Amino acid sequence: MNLIDTHAHLYLKQFDNDRSKVIEDAIKNGVESILLPNIEKKTTVSMLNLCNKYPNNCFPMIGVHPCSINNKNLEEELFHVELELKKKKYIAVGEIGIDLYWEKKYLSVQKKAFAYQINLAKQYNLPVAIHVRNSFNEAIEIVEELNDDMLKGVFHCWGKSLFFIFFYTFCSFNFSSFHRFFCLSRFF
Repeated sequence: MNLIDTHAHLYLKQFDNDRSKVIEDAIKNGVESILLPNIEKKTTVSMLNLCNKYPNNCFPMIGVHPCSINNKNLEEELFHVELELKKKKYIAVGEIGIDLYWEKKYLSVQKKAFAYQINLAKQYNLPVAIHVRNSFNEAIEIVEELNDDMLKGVFHCWGKSLFFIFFYTFCSFNFSSFHRFFCLSRFF
């Protein structure tokens, strides 16, 4: 069986001691592809370096995680995403979305970043990897507003029932969650 890990941040420093072993063990156990969502501008280089080391197995996404967005860095982070899309090949725009778990004061800036990155994904005909934590209604409002034939992707982190999964699957989306131990995968 050939497997795809649709979401791994193996380029982060927490994996410095065993990164190669983790990847090589995954490959030996049938994981053909590991999709790497970006977090922010400062993680892009380490993510791309890992993809260069394992070009047949590690594939980069570009985006800004909602917890990395604030009023001071919004423009710089979004400019970086757009610049990267113009000069390099990415498999998706991610990890993007809305996260209100830690605090709610950046909701408006997270919404702007989320909508902007969805539009970039549509412009470059790429799927999105959406992170939604304690913000399902806020995220779905934006997804529904921007949903058209160009929008495709996966909800990586979410907190709703199976009803929502099946309902929104018909909107060209997939839902996956480590927390619920299942993945409905149609787009990769």
